[in-house]
Amino acid sequence: MPSVPAIQPLLRTVSIWFLVATFSACLACPFCLAPSQTWAEMYASADVVIWGRLISSHPGNDRKAPSSVVEVIKVAKGGSHAAVKQKIQLALPIFAKVDSTVLLKGSFQETNIAGMSDTFATDSNGKVLDDPQVKQGHGSSGLKIIPASTSKVISAGDSTESHLSLDSQNFVWDFAEPVSAEAFQYITTSPDLEKPSADRLLFFLKHLQHKDELIAADAWAEFANSKYEEIVAIKKSLPADQLKQWIVNVELSPERAGLYGMMLGLCGRQQDVPFLLKQIGPGAQSDVRFGVEGLMGGLLVLAKDEGLDFLVRSRLGNPNATTSEVFNAMSAVKYAWEYEPDLFSKDVLRASLRPLLKREEFQEIIITDLARWEDWSVMAELVELSATTDQAGVIRSTIGYCWQAEKATTATDEQKQQATSLLAAIKEAHPAAYRRQLMFR
Repeated sequence: MPSVPAIQPLLRTVSIWFLVATFSACLACPFCLAPSQTWAEMYASADVVIWGRLISSHPGNDRKAPSSVVEVIKVAKGGSHAAVKQKIQLALPIFAKVDSTVLLKGSFQETNIAGMSDTFATDSNGKVLDDPQVKQGHGSSGLKIIPASTSKVISAGDSTESHLSLDSQNFVWDFAEPVSAEAFQYITTSPDLEKPSADRLLFFLKHLQHKDELIAADAWAEFANSKYEEIVAIKKSLPADQLKQWIVNVELSPERAGLYGMMLGLCGRQQDVPFLLKQIGPGAQSDVRFGVEGLMGGLLVLAKDEGLDFLVRSRLGNPNATTSEVFNAMSAVKYAWEYEPDLFSKDVLRASLRPLLKREEFQEIIITDLARWEDWSVMAELVELSATTDQAGVIRSTIGYCWQAEKATTATDEQKQQATSLLAAIKEAHPAAYRRQLMFR
């Protein structure tokens, strides 16, 4: 068993690369975790959306298969396939109290896919019917329902397309969970995907901190899926004072802090800068604080040079700052480079990251970033580093840096010559690493 000191460098490396992967995965909101599918997207893709009352649910055992029965209260989508008061049996349990409300969502698949549930026909009292009009299911995925006695029988034998039956191998229930009346109303009345992004985000803004977790989570996912410029477009409507209240809420989930910090930076005033500085705090925190990079990004937008100077003093240029806090600051600087290119000069942002070449855990990442940012001013540091490091990743990133410098139009002739000389030195000192990198050139 490795000692604790031996494990710590490994944990530090894992944490850094996890954070790098998280940041890199953000194709939309810069400070949101990888976005999830929203209810607007799920609703648009569904053929049938039903809200009903859970009549019974059984988890299954050695003698009985898992099942649940739901009575339809409302049909939000797919009225030709279901009706109010129908009773639907699913071949899976729904973990909720009897008489609670649940949402069922399903769709007809293009190919035969094993379904999540089976159904049998019942009358309005829940009694199983032996009506010859109701055909038996087509295998385990056949879904069979029959309307209440006052409704039309829907079966696989209907000839009109408008009365397609759920008695089909190709119909799959892909969601069956408890949902409140308020959440059902939210899901079925949210602006659809074709609406202008500003209209949609203003709707979801009102629900970000909703007491119903389903609503709040979905509203956050809508912002996480939005492009940065779409959020910027509504910055005048963002509530700065409310955002500050949300940020200091001790019960705030960490994935929201980054979004709210960024939003405060977009809509805040100069008097909000001390608030952000207090929330960010010094760079000596030992715990990993997710979402702080969004607060830092908001600080850069709101305080500009003052904010960047603070991050350099407290994190990027502070040898005593913790690894996670430095990474948060680095992420904020990358956000400014990618999303707010007019806030700072490129040279100023490049200079803010150069001190990290002195920190072993960041060297590989920073060399790669500086190459991408076409900063060829650190060639002398890389000559010294490549001669002393035992990190294969640093050697690999240095080789890539030099290759890019050799062909970059932004590099001077002297810098290109330095890159060529450094490559020759690496090839002699680390021939195996150099050969491996040639395979990816």
